[in-house]
Amino acid sequence: MGFGGKPYHCFEQRQKQFDDIQDIGYFDFQETNAEIDQAFIQLIQDLIKIKGVPILITLAGPTAAGKTEITERLLDVFERTGKRTTSIEMDNFLMDWEFREGKPIDRTTIHFDLFKQGLRDILLGKKITIPCYDSINATSSHDLHGNLRPDLRPLWVEPGDIIFLEGNFPFHIPEIRDLIHIMIVYLTDDPIRLKRKWKRDVDYRKTYDPAHFRNRFFKTQFMRAEDIYRPLIETCDIVVDTTKAALWVTPVIAQILDQS
Repeated sequence: MGFGGKPYHCFEQRQKQFDDIQDIGYFDFQETNAEIDQAFIQLIQDLIKIKGVPILITLAGPTAAGKTEITERLLDVFERTGKRTTSIEMDNFLMDWEFREGKPIDRTTIHFDLFKQGLRDILLGKKITIPCYDSINATSSHDLHGNLRPDLRPLWVEPGDIIFLEGNFPFHIPEIRDLIHIMIVYLTDDPIRLKRKWKRDVDYRKTYDPAHFRNRFFKTQFMRAEDIYRPLIETCDIVVDTTKAALWVTPVIAQILDQS
């Protein structure tokens, strides 16, 4: 879509203080990005007032960029203002790993028809059922034809005023993109993400050994950048770049905000 050649808002680049700091925790990151994050939250609130509800929002970005933290803050703000919130996790639409192994995540490796219909129904205020993905066994509650397997249960998702779609699916697919009201990419530069991811996954969660961590970060991140994040930036409405402390919006979004 393009962003008009310059950011909608710029702020002091406070992440520079992390250049010589290895141990970056949650509160350090949140405090450093408080100004740009608050401006972003206010922008989303303004857009929702203009667009109305129900509204479907997706917030994507690389691992350890801060997506979880900013999403939690958005949800807290919405709930405090009386908005009903709900979320749909994209991972639950994955097909069995045995079928997906070696293939990219696209409409052929997720339960695409169930995904698309679920979005349409929840925007109509309907309670929906979605597949349930077992990450331990790497299997779906539904077979490859989208039918619920015997003795397994789907997940129920309640409708809401604000619906968050969680996950890095390629939303540039037109038939999905047309259902999303606000699409956001939340970015942080690689050196900062590397420090945060190490702190989170190795030191805190203890989910990766260092060798596995390095392979996932240095190999997978670049593959995903080409396959997912760059196409998303081409089609999204808002880009939040916390490292450059810049908030980008499309000319259409800027016009809507400026005229409100």
